[in-house]
Amino acid sequence: MNFDKNQPVLAISAGSLELRKKDSSKNDLYINIGLLGLCTNLYNAGYKNVRMFQGDRIEIKSFIKTIEKYVDIAKLQTPLLLSMISFIQLSWVQKFTQAIKKKYPNISIKLGGRYVVDECEDWLRKKLPHVDFFCKGCPDDNVEILLLKEDNPAVLFPQKPFENLNYALLYNFRQYQPSIEVGRGCSFKCDFCLESKYKQLKTRSPEEILAECKALTDLYGDEYLNIYFESALFLVNKEWCTEFRKIYEKGEFKFKWRCTSRVDIFQEEWLPDLSAAGLKVVDIGLESASRQILSVMNKSSDPEKYLEKAEKLIKEMARYGVWAKVNIMIYAGETAETLNETRDWLLTHKQYIKGVSVNPLTVYMSKKSGETINGIKIDWNKVNKNGYWTFPYNKKDYLALKNAGMSEQDYYDLKKICYLPRDLNHKNVHLYISDILKDKKKRDAA
Repeated sequence: MNFDKNQPVLAISAGSLELRKKDSSKNDLYINIGLLGLCTNLYNAGYKNVRMFQGDRIEIKSFIKTIEKYVDIAKLQTPLLLSMISFIQLSWVQKFTQAIKKKYPNISIKLGGRYVVDECEDWLRKKLPHVDFFCKGCPDDNVEILLLKEDNPAVLFPQKPFENLNYALLYNFRQYQPSIEVGRGCSFKCDFCLESKYKQLKTRSPEEILAECKALTDLYGDEYLNIYFESALFLVNKEWCTEFRKIYEKGEFKFKWRCTSRVDIFQEEWLPDLSAAGLKVVDIGLESASRQILSVMNKSSDPEKYLEKAEKLIKEMARYGVWAKVNIMIYAGETAETLNETRDWLLTHKQYIKGVSVNPLTVYMSKKSGETINGIKIDWNKVNKNGYWTFPYNKKDYLALKNAGMSEQDYYDLKKICYLPRDLNHKNVHLYISDILKDKKKRDAA
C-alpha cells in the first residue's frame, strides 16, 4: 500500500437513462450515501483528494467533461470506483464504462453495489466487459483495500451505519438535499424486498444524529434544511424520542426531516416528541389494503389488525402535523377485487393521507427464486436481458390508486421535502412546479 495519499481518487455514482420508479420525477436527486460513506472513510484514512460525482440523469459526454475539469483521469494511479445501486442503471453503466475506456484505455474500473453485484457477478461480467473488478457486499471500513488491492474486502453484513458523511467530497453538493444514515437492515422478511437478507442494525443515538445534522446545517449554511434519515426501517422507542426532542429543542434546531417505516412498527406514542423535533414526513410501507394480498406478500400474518393499526397511525400523524406518504405495490396476482379494496381504503382515509406512491412489483436477478410469484409466471427472458422485469399492470388500476389519495399540490409538497434540487432560483418556482406536474401527467398517461 505504498501510495501517495495526496493523489486524486475518483468515485462515481452511476446515473440512469430511465426513472428508478414509476412515481419518480426526472427532477429528483438522490444522494448515494453508500458511496459517500466510502469516500468519507477514505478521506478519514488520509486520502485528502477524494472526489465524488453523481451521474444522475446527466448526458454522459457532458458528465465526463465535468469530471475532467476537476480530475486528470489519465493520470489516476488508483482505480475508478463506480457504484451501481440498481439494475435500472445498467444501460447507463454500459455506456459510461465504454466511453471512459475508449478515452482512457489504461484506467481500471471497480464496480460495486450490493443489491446488484452480490449474486450476479458472472451475469454482470458479460453485460459489462469494460469493468475490471466487481466488489460484493459492503466494503465500508475496508474500502482502502478495495482501492489498492485486487481483493474483495467486503462484508455481507456490516456492523454499523455510516457516520459523519463528508458532503464536501461530493461535486456540487449544495444542489442536493442531504441524507444521513441512521440505521441499516430490516428484521422483516417481506417476499418482495431486497433488504430482507440484511440484518437489522440498531438506530444511532440522538446525540450522534443531531451532531451530524448540526455539521450539515453549518456546511450548507442553512438551518432550515430538509434531511432524510436513511434507514430501511426507522425503529426507535419512546425514550429515544424523548431524548431526541430534548436535544433538538436545546440546540434550537430548525431543520425538518423525513424517514421510512412500517405501519406496524412506527408507534403513535412517538409522534408528540418527534413532531416537535422536526419530523415532517413518514414514508409508510402499507403496500396493500387487501387482506389476501397482504398475506401472500408476507407483509402481515394478521391483515385485519395490520390495517386497524394503519388507520390509527395515519390519524395520529395528521393530528400532529406529520405528513403520511403511503407506499402501495401492485402485486402479482392482483384482481379487480383486491385492487378495489386498496383503493377504497385510501379513499376512506384520504383526509389523513398527504400522498400515495404506487409502483408495480419488480423482479430482479438477485431475487431469483421459483418460476412464479403468487401463481403468476415470471418472464425470465426479460429478467435475464435487463436484470429486472416489472409485472404487467393495468394503467387504469394504477391511476385509480394514485388518484385516490393525492392532489397535484400534495405531489409537489412531498417532492419538496428531500427529493427536489435545493436551488430553485434558476427559474420561477411556479414554472418549476408546473414542469414537474406536466412530467407527472405524461408519465401517468404513458
